[in-house]
Amino acid sequence: MADTTAEKNRVLEGAIIEFYRTELCLRYQLDRMRAVRDFDTIPDRMLEDLRDFFLDRLYPAKDVRDELDEAFDHMAQLLHSPARLGPLLRSTLTSVLRLGTHLPAAISAGIATIDALRKTRHLEACMMEVARRIDLAPTDASDRPAMLRLIAEVPEETVKGLINDVILLFEALSNVKMLSGMLHIMERCLSTMEQRPNDYDRDQREGMAFALEVLRGGHSLFAQLKPKDFPHVFAGIRTTELAWYEQVRKQAKQKR
Repeated sequence: MADTTAEKNRVLEGAIIEFYRTELCLRYQLDRMRAVRDFDTIPDRMLEDLRDFFLDRLYPAKDVRDELDEAFDHMAQLLHSPARLGPLLRSTLTSVLRLGTHLPAAISAGIATIDALRKTRHLEACMMEVARRIDLAPTDASDRPAMLRLIAEVPEETVKGLINDVILLFEALSNVKMLSGMLHIMERCLSTMEQRPNDYDRDQREGMAFALEVLRGGHSLFAQLKPKDFPHVFAGIRTTELAWYEQVRKQAKQKR
């Protein structure tokens, strides 16, 4: 029975992930983003990179999702543990000293970003909870009306709170100067971890490498823009997400 339940959950989770990725791809098509006035001043290349960041870094396909989620967990544990982070920072003393008084802000930027990245997964977790509560069969999970129902069953305040979390993530990523400092520290830390495999196991090293990849993507995204454009990006994402959610709720009611 336990194996059957686990397999059912695995199928449901995979279907939810693929559904959400498909919806992201549709609502962040360039022509649809160009219909959002907040994005008027943002170049096409930036908007395409934004869509790719969502699909490649935040919501990748199921085959890499587990590795990425585990990486975020390992990074969060490391960043929130002075006892574990301290030895790495001491081993990269030159880089740390270069940041000077900016060091606490750089570390805070990294922690805020990793924490925000982990929160972006919560909508899928809420959808899984609804699926288990209504005992949705695995064969139903690939049916769009069924998936719309799952989202519609998640409390509105929860969904809108999760949209706020996504905005907080992009606000953290837009702190280019501080994030650049954190990336420099993490790169040196990863180098130290790879040189000391007896002190830092494979999971910890891979966690650092995965987190670096995601943060580099976010850094690259906002390094293209001037700070005056950042609020327009945040507002455009909020408008896009809220419009999608309202459309989902409307379609879910029509399907009942």
